[in-house]
Amino acid sequence: MTSPVFAVLVAGKLVRTDFVQVDAVRFMMELPSAEHINHVAVFLTGAAPLPDGFGATVHLLWPLPTPTWKLLGALTNDKPSAVYKFSTAHPPVGQTSATFAGQGGRLDASMASVAANEMLDEGGPSGPSPITATIGISLEPLASITAQLSTQPPHPTPTPPSQSDMASLAQRAIKKVADSLLDHVGSYVGSTSMVSFNVLREWHAKVMQRASIDPGWIMRE
Repeated sequence: MTSPVFAVLVAGKLVRTDFVQVDAVRFMMELPSAEHINHVAVFLTGAAPLPDGFGATVHLLWPLPTPTWKLLGALTNDKPSAVYKFSTAHPPVGQTSATFAGQGGRLDASMASVAANEMLDEGGPSGPSPITATIGISLEPLASITAQLSTQPPHPTPTPPSQSDMASLAQRAIKKVADSLLDHVGSYVGSTSMVSFNVLREWHAKVMQRASIDPGWIMRE
């Protein structure tokens, strides 16, 4: 029995290796109740390396409203694992299988039709049945994979906060700490009394405890 080369892990589930081999280079695995999946990890098991000069493109078939494939990324011997977020992986409405076939290499409409027939067997996409997505893997030359990934839309880069934003955050944090100290000390002494160091130590302990329970407390108004 040949050891599985590819594996999938959904959070809270066991590792799965039960890919169905479609042909010499393509593999598929159904993911039931996909509407509840947030992230999925796809990786090489290490049982055998990929052939020299080849990698594996990873694809997602989302069945609603129309079965549509989307290229997620790729695995190679140098990058044997990846985690994909489903909320950003769902293909946009209107992206057809024919269009995806041109973008995603060898995973074409024939594979989409298999999943579509399975959806009909379950009662159709309009029924209350859970969504079954499909992970597809295709062995392809590294040059082809590089070309495909180069056409992928770039991931949005978070905009770093400006200096004025950082200054505003610092002012809010300092004011929050100062107000906390004033309130704490004021509960023990009057305006002309001396403050015991133990009072400051107690205040410090309370602030640290609150920060550990609610880290965002200091940044809120």
